[in-house]
Amino acid sequence: MKIAHIILVHNKPHQLQRLLMAIAHPNAVSFIHIDKKCRMDDFSFLTKLDNVIVVSKRIDVTWGGFSIVRAILASINEISRYRYTFDYVNLISGQDYPLKSPAVILDYLYKHPGRIFMDYFLPGHRWLEDLKFKLFKYHLTDYKFKGSTRLEQYLSRILPSVSIPKDFVLVGNSGWFTLDWESASYLLQFFKNNRSFVRKFLFSWGSDEYLVQSILYNSPLRGKIINDNLRLINWKEGNASPSIFTSKDEAKLLNSEKLFGRKFDLHVDEKIFDCLDKAIEIRKL
Repeated sequence: MKIAHIILVHNKPHQLQRLLMAIAHPNAVSFIHIDKKCRMDDFSFLTKLDNVIVVSKRIDVTWGGFSIVRAILASINEISRYRYTFDYVNLISGQDYPLKSPAVILDYLYKHPGRIFMDYFLPGHRWLEDLKFKLFKYHLTDYKFKGSTRLEQYLSRILPSVSIPKDFVLVGNSGWFTLDWESASYLLQFFKNNRSFVRKFLFSWGSDEYLVQSILYNSPLRGKIINDNLRLINWKEGNASPSIFTSKDEAKLLNSEKLFGRKFDLHVDEKIFDCLDKAIEIRKL
């Protein structure tokens, strides 16, 4: 069982270093996508680590923009060129952290071969109602400039709404996932062979939360999907981003059956990292 971790990073090199130590395993390779806005000097330590690859195609990523999808695809493409293939591809951010040891994570995936782990809501759910704004209006999120918001409003008013095939079911929720290699390869081919369809999402908002999920849900691979992305995420209603886990959440994190937690901040609470590392080490014994 071999796993490729995709880690999307835009800051916090010291926290990334700690994350890489926590997920290190002979059968795991980490592919790091570093936001094009970042200084590579801050991440020079990566060249000294085993089983760590810096994704060669760096994307200037904007939160909510299609650029996140571009970064994910660039990373999967980098994995496809690696010297051997993987059983699973796991997408995390530099602010995620494992709740289980690397061996336990690999064993879990070994016991669930050929699956797609992702979170999604089906049509009719309140979350998907927001797609009327996110997808069917025009957003210049990746192209911010003075007056861009006003231009977005103008374009949304004069241009026809984005249309997608009626038989294409939109699903979505969290943008983080764990895919078997067949599914990851399917995504690469889909984006290559369906450029006109993909272009419909270029000016959407938050496409990373529903485009990949919808493509896989509408594919012949739907039967492989498990509606669980294996992440513990602390959402508070009304917040655009999940809350930071701290030492107050120790019991919740240690008792969770999830494989990863999202999200953490070394500068907010370093103690919780120590607690997780210690618990994982004890459970190995």
